[in-house]
Amino acid sequence: MGKASREHRLKKDRERQRRRAQHGGAPPGAGPGSPQPSVEELIALAVGLAVNALEDHGTTAFAEVLHGLASQPRPGWTDTVSKQLVGYLRRSVTAVWQAGWQPAELVRHLDREAGESAAQMATDMIADEMRTYAVATVDDRWAAQLTVLGAQVWWGSDARYTSDWCERFGLDLESVLTTVIRVLSVFQHLVKLPRLGPLPGEAPPRVIRQSRDPERAAA
Repeated sequence: MGKASREHRLKKDRERQRRRAQHGGAPPGAGPGSPQPSVEELIALAVGLAVNALEDHGTTAFAEVLHGLASQPRPGWTDTVSKQLVGYLRRSVTAVWQAGWQPAELVRHLDREAGESAAQMATDMIADEMRTYAVATVDDRWAAQLTVLGAQVWWGSDARYTSDWCERFGLDLESVLTTVIRVLSVFQHLVKLPRLGPLPGEAPPRVIRQSRDPERAAA
């Protein structure tokens, strides 16, 4: 198969997948006995198509997929989309640590590549991902960067993250989802950097010093 034929077939496959993700159902022509994709599979498909459309500068296709992600009339759809997206972002953060990135430089890179909202979302996901490590096993330099960034988990739950973003920053859901896709796209293209210190969870356990009660110390 020649290059032109492969590209034509790939384009047709993407268009078929786009229609499937947009309408939230099985592809046209699927019979009653055909297995129906799960909600999670539909979301994964739509996210992949959105990232591809963004990187291919397919403005119309990107807008259609984002609209489908934001407006499916299924019970619990928005909460499930939010939960899935937070999972993708959290796993992406874990992967970029393995590639040598550190919190401060990652947020600066997101700011340069995708803007302030993307940098804020990256900061959120760093705070969320860091909850999986014991504080004593996080290198002091990492902890200092997190403090400077002001990284903290402020939203109610993974299922509420995108809705809480809408409320906090006065945005509509499609705008928030656009930021998510931009962040995921940047994560996919990060270069590998030299590792400068122990990863979170791998630092030698350190003593967490706590302030002592003056009255008890004087006793």
